[in-house]
Amino acid sequence: MYFPRCFFLPRNWRIPFLTNRQKMRFDSRYHAIRQLIRKKNIRFDLIHAHFTWPSAYIAVRLKEEFHVPVIATIHEDSAWLDEEIHMDQPLLVRTWRNCDVLIRVNKQEIPVLSQYNNRTIFVPNGFGPEFHPMDKQECRRFLNLPAHSKIVFGLAPLIERKGFSYLIGAMKQVIKKDPSVICYIGGSGPEKNSLMNQIQQKGLEKYIFLPGFLAEDQIVRWMNSADVFVLPSLQESFGIVQIEALACGTPVVAARNAGSGEVIISEDLGILCDPGNAESLAGAILRGLERSWDTAKILEYAQRYRWDFIAEDLLRVYETVLKRDPPTRDT
Repeated sequence: MYFPRCFFLPRNWRIPFLTNRQKMRFDSRYHAIRQLIRKKNIRFDLIHAHFTWPSAYIAVRLKEEFHVPVIATIHEDSAWLDEEIHMDQPLLVRTWRNCDVLIRVNKQEIPVLSQYNNRTIFVPNGFGPEFHPMDKQECRRFLNLPAHSKIVFGLAPLIERKGFSYLIGAMKQVIKKDPSVICYIGGSGPEKNSLMNQIQQKGLEKYIFLPGFLAEDQIVRWMNSADVFVLPSLQESFGIVQIEALACGTPVVAARNAGSGEVIISEDLGILCDPGNAESLAGAILRGLERSWDTAKILEYAQRYRWDFIAEDLLRVYETVLKRDPPTRDT
């Protein structure tokens, strides 16, 4: 793994009078990677890029020089992908067209990318073996969580798109009906102070806690400690944390979007609610806490997303691409 020095303007930086489309002009990452390949004499037979910009764009340019096939997994959430499409940026269009295979992590948006490349397929994200059922009370003792409370747990970067402000609003309604419920929102990010202020303004300091960044070896215990896992995202391409929760036997409450709808395909697994709607989310959480869930059914469903199974799918894609004729260039 290499970390070459380069210059670029992050997509989430808001710079006056400079759009995300214009930021692409100030990006040296392709040159940094090309220089690294030359310097280290790195040899490769295939490139698998993740996200369109800049990874897939860089991969396609390298394909033209080194004559190797390119696979790109398009992880962007629906809003981000829609933004890229409406940019009508020739570099992005050329990138999608010149990949030997495009992978989308949800089926719903395959037709969107197929307009640019008819070799667009579905391969979902997966979970690792560290996510498995554990004793709930033992996990709560380890994390110093209350043994007899009903615990709602959410985990994601603390950014606006993840919708945690709606979870806070929902909790105000939840505790009116059931004051034994406690909510923990794990993760770090720029919205943390805003969320803390919202918690204080609503007088929910005893019911909602932000434990901050959680190490990977802790997350599985949090998942197993929860009665319900909540992901109120406004947009998701897939939402891998939902699968990780299900792999622990924990049901999911999520806002309805392309990614969450791909995972929560039945109310045997969780409950979908209206996005950006605290009242709808509160109702879904209360139903999730009141319901008796079939843990065995949840665990059985989650197994299809094990990384070893997903890896087999990817290997078949690799083999197919490598057996094709040398890649051609679409100008």
